[in-house]
Amino acid sequence: MLYRRDPSSGTGSSDMDLPMVISEAVALSTARRALANLEADRDHLTVPVGPLLAVKAEPGDVVAVEGFEGTWRINRVNGDEQPRLDLTRVATFVDGPTHEDTPWQVSAPLQRAAPPIFHLLDLPPLNGQETDLRPIAALAGEPWRTMEVWAGASAQALVSRGIIDRSAPVGQTLTALARGALHRIDRAAQLSVQIEGEALQSRSLIEVLAGANSLAIQSASGDWEIVQFLNATLVGASSYVLSGLMRGQGGSDGAMADLTPAGAAVVALSADLTRVGLSRSERGLPLVWRAALAGGPASGEAMSETAFSWQGLAERPWSPCHLKVTQASSGAVQVRWLRRTRVGGDDWGSVEVPLSEAREVYRVEVLKGSAVLRSAQVDQSQWLYSAIDQLADFAANERSLIQIRVSQGSDSYGWGVPTQINLL
Repeated sequence: MLYRRDPSSGTGSSDMDLPMVISEAVALSTARRALANLEADRDHLTVPVGPLLAVKAEPGDVVAVEGFEGTWRINRVNGDEQPRLDLTRVATFVDGPTHEDTPWQVSAPLQRAAPPIFHLLDLPPLNGQETDLRPIAALAGEPWRTMEVWAGASAQALVSRGIIDRSAPVGQTLTALARGALHRIDRAAQLSVQIEGEALQSRSLIEVLAGANSLAIQSASGDWEIVQFLNATLVGASSYVLSGLMRGQGGSDGAMADLTPAGAAVVALSADLTRVGLSRSERGLPLVWRAALAGGPASGEAMSETAFSWQGLAERPWSPCHLKVTQASSGAVQVRWLRRTRVGGDDWGSVEVPLSEAREVYRVEVLKGSAVLRSAQVDQSQWLYSAIDQLADFAANERSLIQIRVSQGSDSYGWGVPTQINLL
């Protein structure tokens, strides 16, 4: 407690540690008394006395001194050849106006932290974070508390993976989202979402192409599709209708489902989202993940748990584009496509986008339904399907059932997202 005297009555201050709970009136009275004692302790007096009084006097006795006002406390008795007393003035304390004690009140109950919403996102490379392969942890809760993310092979082997100090903007879809067109703006489709923690807004096309207005939407398979939008219209409390959609962005077209029902999880993507630690040796392992209050154990009422297997999708090759099939007069089929790249593909001045892989390799598969009739690996973006091979793989009346599927390979990941086309 620090109390300063009213400037109109003099100056002074005193610090006291009081390990107790007292009312305001008692605290003020105690502070005034302490200041009065502090001021009185500044007045010292040494008085010569006779031998008899020097023998009778003891430290702590209070005496009056002729010619000096007030009373004085004996601090020390000097009994040498010239007996004398060392005195300090005794404070004269008059308490100020009384203050009515504040009535005791029971404090409002502490609002307990509930288990947070807990999403782990294994995403393709994000703008400005192309080399960061770690998954994103998106947590949200009300009231928000700093959270700690844990993971391990079991609940008994959890290791801290990161601290989350801010709530993520999360929500859900309010309408179903059907499969849409890739690599273009869908101006007809609309999506209703509810997002807490961030106000969505319309952006220009150049801003969206630079990465703005990006949402991660979880499909029924658990994969996250990145969807961007041009326009956001507020229609209710934290509810928006989005239009000008761009689907399967950033190489996430493999996560697009035929129909993502209403109620799917949504996370607004930004550089503020926190990534959690993993080692390459843990790729593909089914781990137990928990989010709990930071500084405490990975348990308790405010803990959320989920199972998650990190695949390192930031290294997954993107699907080839512009897949075309042409048939020669000989009956052979020429299959061609264009390679896409995970990193550095926005330089329009380049003749061809960077490879982003240690080597160029593709897998071409001939499909009949889900059955693979033929598979080949090539090191260039074309493949010749000879007439003889076609006769060996399927009958002439089955040609309408045949599809060609192409995927790019990576030494660090494996085969990427495929693209397929009908043979006809």
